[in-house]
Amino acid sequence: MHHEKILFHGFNLDEIIFNSELDVKAKINLQSTLFVFNCLNYKKLGCKSILVDKYRGIIRTNKETKKLMNQFITDQAVSFLGTRIMSQNKGGLPYVYGKNIIIPLSGATQHSTDWLFLNDSVGVSFTENKRNMTVLFREFLGEPLKMEFMVDKNVVKRQLGIASNIIRKQCCIVDEINVEFENIKQTSVYNICEQYTDSNVESTTLKSELDWGICYIIETVLKGIMGKDVSKELVEDSLKEIRKKSRGII
Repeated sequence: MHHEKILFHGFNLDEIIFNSELDVKAKINLQSTLFVFNCLNYKKLGCKSILVDKYRGIIRTNKETKKLMNQFITDQAVSFLGTRIMSQNKGGLPYVYGKNIIIPLSGATQHSTDWLFLNDSVGVSFTENKRNMTVLFREFLGEPLKMEFMVDKNVVKRQLGIASNIIRKQCCIVDEINVEFENIKQTSVYNICEQYTDSNVESTTLKSELDWGICYIIETVLKGIMGKDVSKELVEDSLKEIRKKSRGII
């Protein structure tokens, strides 16, 4: 298989079908997914999406890219916490968490679109006169991979610029946190508190703590509106409605 020809605009569909596997349970893997390709306009492929995975190769699935991304973001809720708000504040759509950057190749993601994962990329370039973008990846099935796409350069460059602003802000936040938490386990304040740790209390994940915080906020808002105590069922129903609407984020 000629890796450099896979997923070109105008690629050979027969070659992709022959060199791919069908996986109805396919999911995005942050450690290995390189690219998610929208196949709704390529009926011959017999799938809705293609995942390019550096270990597994080309994977076909009947999940739309929108569903794949929603499942992925749900699983990575803590990692990407707040980055969506930061993106939307700038009018953008990328997901950014440290070295993990995911860029849509279109300006709107209410429907299925192509998504580029920059985690394993070594370079991105654009042609001057053509609407072509070239991405170089470190590894695909044991070898480097070059992929080319037809894109709106202005749209993609704008998304990359927004991602750059977000990662710079994240670095500033990390620097501030490091100042306060550097060697904290060796400090007297940590050791004093550690003496009173209740070993019978189960530790919780950050995600569960955040979920509790969201429920608390919803309950507080509802009490302010209704002027009385609200039922647990109403809080849960409100949370479900918020999550349902939030699935439209991509």
